[in-house]
Amino acid sequence: MNRQFWGVAARGVLPGLAAEAPPAGSPPKPVYTHDASPAWGLYQRLGLVSGTLPDAGREQVGIDRSKLAIVIHEKHFNRHDYLVWKSYGTVQPIFVLRAHGVPIVSVYRRP
Repeated sequence: MNRQFWGVAARGVLPGLAAEAPPAGSPPKPVYTHDASPAWGLYQRLGLVSGTLPDAGREQVGIDRSKLAIVIHEKHFNRHDYLVWKSYGTVQPIFVLRAHGVPIVSVYRRP
C-alpha cells in the first residue's frame, strides 16, 4: 500500500518550497511537481505556494524546465528520481519529508 495519496503528501514540503520562492516581481522558479501537479493550482489559490513557483510541466520536459523538483516516493516512481538526478547532475535532495524514518517526498534544487 502506498504511504501517501496524490498531491496531499506534498503539503509537508510546501513550507520548505516557500523558503525557495523568489520575491514577487522576480523571475519565477518553476517546480517539477511530479504527482502533486493536480493539487498545485489549488495550493496556489489557497496561498500555500507562491505564484513565483509555477508548475514546470510533466515528465522529462517539466524536469528539464524546472529549478526545483519534488518526487513523491512510490516504487513505481523510482524513475522520476533517476530523471531528476540526471537532469540536475546531483542525487542529493535539499529536504526529505519522512514519517517514522520512511521517505515520503524528496525536494531537489538544481545546482
